[in-house]
Amino acid sequence: MEKKNVAATIITAIVALLAVGAVVTLLILKGQEHTSDPEQFVPTDEVRAEMENNAGRLIKNNYTVFSLYLQNGLSFKTEPYGNIPEDELYEVLSYDYDSLEDIEKIVDETFVEEEAKRIKENVSGKGRVYSEKTTIDGEKVIGLNVNMVEDNAFKGIDYEYSWTNAQFMVEPVSNTECVVTIMLEKIGDESAAPRSIETEMLKVNGVWYLTDLAY
Repeated sequence: MEKKNVAATIITAIVALLAVGAVVTLLILKGQEHTSDPEQFVPTDEVRAEMENNAGRLIKNNYTVFSLYLQNGLSFKTEPYGNIPEDELYEVLSYDYDSLEDIEKIVDETFVEEEAKRIKENVSGKGRVYSEKTTIDGEKVIGLNVNMVEDNAFKGIDYEYSWTNAQFMVEPVSNTECVVTIMLEKIGDESAAPRSIETEMLKVNGVWYLTDLAY
């Protein structure tokens, strides 16, 4: 697919959202439409607005999933004397999520089915990050894969880009597909060139989803 070049200008700020400890402000970047190419898809204003609104929602969810599964993870209860739990699951301590279903609902509402499955089952290459755990009292709680902790698998220390003032632009391909470009500032160096991340957004059965976890 050949993508057009666009001159992006900030047109409006959407909202700020508290997501896993970080305020994520999204700015829409809107490109100038080039209509000289008869094969280029030109959306109606309504379709573009729908894409931009859904992109903002999905990008914020994407950041939440990235933080939960790859960057930070959730707090957990350690075992006495630093032992590893027999079931190899630390008990998660969270005020935001009461069950595994709460976490996986965000994943399922954000990504196409195949990508949602990958994230839930093996996004880090270490198996499921979160599973249901049964405590000695028989309570069902969220369990965190011990290998994510013991192998220092979360990337928070090494990740150099901030989502605090993330910017994005949508490039419509059809009424049900668009390319989404996300720009992130480098932490501690606002003069550095932003990191550009590209993913796609698809409308499936009337609902918009991202095709990939973007980071």
